[in-house]
Amino acid sequence: METIRTGLDFLDQEIHGFRRGKPYLIFGNPGCGKSSLGVQYAAAGLERGEHVLYVYHGRGEELLELATKLGFRFDTYLENESLILIEVDDEVRTLVQQRSPEVALDALRQQFNDAKVQRVVFDPVNVFFSELHNEALLRADIWAITSRLEPLGWTPLMLW
Repeated sequence: METIRTGLDFLDQEIHGFRRGKPYLIFGNPGCGKSSLGVQYAAAGLERGEHVLYVYHGRGEELLELATKLGFRFDTYLENESLILIEVDDEVRTLVQQRSPEVALDALRQQFNDAKVQRVVFDPVNVFFSELHNEALLRADIWAITSRLEPLGWTPLMLW
């Protein structure tokens, strides 16, 4: 199976990158660097000419500032549309809680299925979970996310 560089040298050297098309979940406490990892993962794909979808819970300007601090010029990639940045707000979380994560993910699939997206970063992914405190529902939501994205060939990095 094909592997892709993550943009993190230590990880690429140890495991030779991620397997294309397989989802990866990274979790940790707030402030531990998950968004920095997401930016590096996206940048590694952009530098290789891949199209990247970055789903960010917050203001896009914050993410662009972080990328710039890390030495990446995401604004150039936004202009040539190889980077698609979606800002997720609390309305999306409410929609997911009222309906299901499948509704939001199916909307993403329909909108970007033909956009040649190869990498996806969900920063954080938990906005797509309908219930964070019920383990059975949480597992079902994670399965729903991964099963809907895998047929697209996207390699999602889900940050939590």
